Amino acid sequence: IKPAYYEDEIVISACVSSLHYAKIEFYYTVKRGEELLTTGKTIHGFVDSKTFKPINAKKFDKELYEAVQNSIEKIDG
Repeated sequence: IKPAYYEDEIVISACVSSLHYAKIEFYYTVKRGEELLTTGKTIHGFVDSKTFKPINAKKFDKELYEAVQNSIEKIDG
């Protein structure tokens, strides 16, 4: 939306915007003071650390999955 410059102090905020059994999506905002500079998102997959095959996060750690699910902020746009 707007550029950031080398000397700028910026704040990067992140929140979970969606959660599925095998993936999680993060939504980001970058601000200079109250001025919105940009937004973005990344999607990450849950995988087994030995095989790198997708795993079901809810089955792996149900309590953590439900805690993250309950903390999701609703994002407009």
